[in-house]
Amino acid sequence: MSTNDPTSTSVFTSATVRASLPLALRFAVYTLLVAALSVMLPDIVRHHGVEFFYENGSLEWFQFGLLTTNILLFTLSALCLPKHRQLALLLGCVTAFAATREVDRVLNRLLPVVGWKIGGVFLVVAAWLLVRHHRTLLPQIAAFLRTPAFAVLWAGFMVAVPLAQLVGHGPFFRLFMDEEHVRNIKRVFEESGEFCGYLILLFGTIESILHFATAQEEVH
Repeated sequence: MSTNDPTSTSVFTSATVRASLPLALRFAVYTLLVAALSVMLPDIVRHHGVEFFYENGSLEWFQFGLLTTNILLFTLSALCLPKHRQLALLLGCVTAFAATREVDRVLNRLLPVVGWKIGGVFLVVAAWLLVRHHRTLLPQIAAFLRTPAFAVLWAGFMVAVPLAQLVGHGPFFRLFMDEEHVRNIKRVFEESGEFCGYLILLFGTIESILHFATAQEEVH
């Protein structure tokens, strides 16, 4: 049988395109959501003022809500997709630690001695999962690193942590801006960057769960 059969090639190409459409559509939606929020930013500042971006402000609680949604999604996937239960729990624990950091001021007030460091419990649980289930987790992590889902999660992390912290760093703005403007501008940049990063993390969480579900179906 000839491997250069144009009919076979056409069928294969059509099948590949159809299989790729859901992924392309999801990423189109993700892109539109980020673009829409970027366009809305000037109106948000105009109507709510810079206080919208302050500690314990509306945007910070939106960020906490995004992280909490990720935690719930990972928890549900751990319950419903047992093949990847440990990996889902591991990702959920890391996200839970990030959520505690996001509401550090509230936790420092409610828990004067420990404060936001209570979130370290989630890192301890994550470490325990790695040690206890390393034979299952390490191959799953190695496979997960090669998926689009991990790439999206990593992109969200890079935007929310190093990039947002860089552009929200006071000394960085003082290089080219008067001191009186630094405080508010850096706050807007930092919180906007974190929100965008957390939103991308939500997209990555959705992609991760879809990857887990697909892998579960392949086993059966």
